[in-house]
Amino acid sequence: MPGSVLIAFRIRTLLFILLAADACAGISPKFSNLSVVHGLSQNSVWTILRDTQGFLWFGTDDGLNKFDGYSFYPHRHIKDDSTSISQNAVRTLLRDRTGRLWVGTSEGLNIYDPVTNRFSLYRGEGDYLHGIKPKSITSLVEDSVGNIWVGTRYNGVFRIDRATKKERWFVHDPNNPRSLGSNSTMTLFIDKAGTLWAGTEGGGVCRYESASESFTVYRHDPGLAGSLSSDYICTFYEDAKGRFWIGTLSDGLVRMDRASGKFQRYNSGSPAPGVRLDTLSVMAISEDAAGRIIFGTYGAGLKFMDPATGAVTTWRNNIRDPKSLPGDRILSLYRDEMDNLWVGTYATGIGKFDPNGEHFQTYRNENPRVDLFSDNNIRSIYRDAKGLIWLGTMKGLNIFNPVTEHCERYQRQSGERTGLIDNVITMVFEDSQGKYWIGSRAGLMRFDRAAKKFTVCDASDAAVNGIIKALVRIIIEDRSGLVWIGTAAGLCTYDRRTGRYAAFPVVIGDTTKLNSSNIRALFEDHTGTIWVGTYGAGIFRYSRETGTFRQFVHDSRSANSLSDNLSAPIREDMQGNLWIGTYGKGINKFDPRTGVFTRFGESDGLTNNTIFGLEPDGRGNMWIATMHGVSCLHTSTMTVRNYSTADGLQEEEFNLNSSFRDRDGTLFFGGYAGFTMFDPQKIRDNTFVPPVYITSISVFNKPLLLDTAAMMKREIVLPYNENSLSFDFVALNFRKAQLNRYKYMLDGFDNEWTPAGTTRKAAYTNLPPGEYFFRVQGSNNDNVWNTAGASIRIVIMPPFWKTWWAYVFFVLGFAGLLSGGIHVVQKRQRVKLIAEQERREAEVVRLKNIKLKEANDEILRQQTILKERSDQIETANSELTKQIEERERLLNDLKTALTEVKTLSGLIPICSSCKKIRDDEGYWNILESYLVKHSEAKFSHGICPDCASRLYPKHTARMREKQDPSLPPA
Repeated sequence: MPGSVLIAFRIRTLLFILLAADACAGISPKFSNLSVVHGLSQNSVWTILRDTQGFLWFGTDDGLNKFDGYSFYPHRHIKDDSTSISQNAVRTLLRDRTGRLWVGTSEGLNIYDPVTNRFSLYRGEGDYLHGIKPKSITSLVEDSVGNIWVGTRYNGVFRIDRATKKERWFVHDPNNPRSLGSNSTMTLFIDKAGTLWAGTEGGGVCRYESASESFTVYRHDPGLAGSLSSDYICTFYEDAKGRFWIGTLSDGLVRMDRASGKFQRYNSGSPAPGVRLDTLSVMAISEDAAGRIIFGTYGAGLKFMDPATGAVTTWRNNIRDPKSLPGDRILSLYRDEMDNLWVGTYATGIGKFDPNGEHFQTYRNENPRVDLFSDNNIRSIYRDAKGLIWLGTMKGLNIFNPVTEHCERYQRQSGERTGLIDNVITMVFEDSQGKYWIGSRAGLMRFDRAAKKFTVCDASDAAVNGIIKALVRIIIEDRSGLVWIGTAAGLCTYDRRTGRYAAFPVVIGDTTKLNSSNIRALFEDHTGTIWVGTYGAGIFRYSRETGTFRQFVHDSRSANSLSDNLSAPIREDMQGNLWIGTYGKGINKFDPRTGVFTRFGESDGLTNNTIFGLEPDGRGNMWIATMHGVSCLHTSTMTVRNYSTADGLQEEEFNLNSSFRDRDGTLFFGGYAGFTMFDPQKIRDNTFVPPVYITSISVFNKPLLLDTAAMMKREIVLPYNENSLSFDFVALNFRKAQLNRYKYMLDGFDNEWTPAGTTRKAAYTNLPPGEYFFRVQGSNNDNVWNTAGASIRIVIMPPFWKTWWAYVFFVLGFAGLLSGGIHVVQKRQRVKLIAEQERREAEVVRLKNIKLKEANDEILRQQTILKERSDQIETANSELTKQIEERERLLNDLKTALTEVKTLSGLIPICSSCKKIRDDEGYWNILESYLVKHSEAKFSHGICPDCASRLYPKHTARMREKQDPSLPPA
């Protein structure tokens, strides 16, 4: 594959030799095109690759793009971010055996790790670090032992040894014919035998010889037949049969016989004189399921070649068709495992062609496409033996050639005698004689195709004229050649042998006659019986033998009756059962042998109960056009498969009696937006089981920053306040990804699966702390489910006060508090006991004090008696008077002091007289000591110096005389 914009410039200089488009055979393929409008980072796509997980990657001139079928996720270089890609111009990609992505850019080699979602610049070892630093990487391959081979734009080829991580360089040496043919390597390829091939710019094809670590070089030799056609090699490809193909820069497609070293140039299958395939620039090669070689050219579109015949089919861009190939300058091709063909173009984005998903071919007028038909509202459809499609529209008759896309239009012209009588064409029918019958809103006509002349049908019978000049609904021809015409005014027949019409009278109340004139359906079954469907009167079976009718109607009392009297199309399956559509009550299967109707509707899988068209296919299926898409009913299993506009239908709603089954089995359904044709034999369900991934996780709608990619995560742990989560997910099915469906469940919260339809997001709010498992399953577009799906364990931690260790802490704390409380209570109880004990002791003291007082009183009484006696003795003994008085005085003083002392209580130095706290600097101690020493009194309190001086002045004076002279005077 080319490696730089320089190649594109050189290719553009060669475009003058390229011819205009080859003629396309048959119906143009339909592409789904993607570009910057859809999120692609840039429209020049040089390389395409599918990774191990199933995502597609597209390398462009401005970034590497990851694609999941819905959206692109571009990776660009970010300044000062070493984990971003080193440069935005991506030229080549490689997925190695470990799942890593090697990315070759114009500024070096990168390695992408899908686990961490990060890039790292390959810095290399050995020579890579010693001056040779290739900037432009053009090609990458991995050999059988895991070595990575790197082709560069200017520095040849180097090999990264898997074991040692060392590089081994191979460059061009003009003096060595066994060296690389050129240092400008455009492509590398390893064939099924494990041989490495290098395609160079100007140096031809180089085959690596591992034994000698040299190259065998093949070059163009104009004088040698069978030599290489060009020395400028763009790409290699080995097909399923082992044939080796080479794309050159300006000399077309070449096939090499590797055994002989001979080359075969291709120029067959040229669609027009002067067009030479061997002058094309072949940039990419692939292969389709049929074995055709697909090669993308720069300027001449996409070509398919049958190697056996050399026949070539070309697909080109059509600026009038938005579903054609997006551009003719092809840079890259990739065929995925579902056979989708991805086409990378220069400046016009990506085209995807699904060979298995585009069987519904729809035709309509599309802007800016030139109008195909006079109107998109198709009321009737028929294809003749020449392949021309006759269309009755709301604006005339159209005869359309799908190959040339040419359309003959016939519309009513005022005053024209041989033209249409009305533009609303409701029926187109060709009888067994090749005569065309045209039904319209204004009646029945015959059409002469050769003369392009319309003839209004007339009858001599007024009753018949009333029928054939009304709105024509349906025309059939029975096995006898009788033409049956059903209109809004009744039913009649036309006998071509006699040229006469015959009307069927409508007789209300006669069960052997028609009792409705509004005919909507006609059908002849395999026995030759004619069935008539009406609007409001059910269906009628006509007996040719008796010329009578039998009516079948809805009976509300019987579930085995017709589901509704508004009948629509009638068809027959391979077992002889009739299928009758209704207007709003589904479809009925009628068994003529038992007379039982079996109903089938939306509750059984149909998308809608209003039936506009019925057509059987050759496999026993019934195709049903409804007001909401097309359903395929498998009559053997009574299962249904539904199709919509996403599958290629013209629109969801179809028109009554606008369906047709051709001789080859092709089915046609017309509706309000054109018509759809398809071969039911080619409709195959997609059996691919898509991988499912969780792509991102958000908390309160903000993406969660993870150390690894979300799809690689198996568990996340979140704090209690991050409990509102949303999950994005994807099923990687690239065939109509918009039809993929999903369902999810949060184990630990949900009791059952939640159907999500096509929505790829699930959200949960205010989850309580706990352990959860989020699981998601996905299906492909045909409802094939990946039941294993994807899952992730979610742990929401409780707040710290609800954790086990908090509970332990709380328990221990409570135990501590309880213990402390008990201690306090016990202490209070002890205090109470002590207080009680003190109270009791105080009471004892009080009682003792009372007794002491009584004793003191007794002492005073005795003292009085003694005084009296002392006075008597004093008078009797005069000599002892002074001594007695002195002693008596001292005794009285001591008794008085004792009495005062004993009246004190408490332990603090409170004056027993003034009741104030004593502040006598220790004098009270001296006094008390003295009194204790000279008396038997027990002091609990003393008195202050002032009170002592006032109460005991003499004693105080004497005491002061005995004290230190430094004491203050009294």
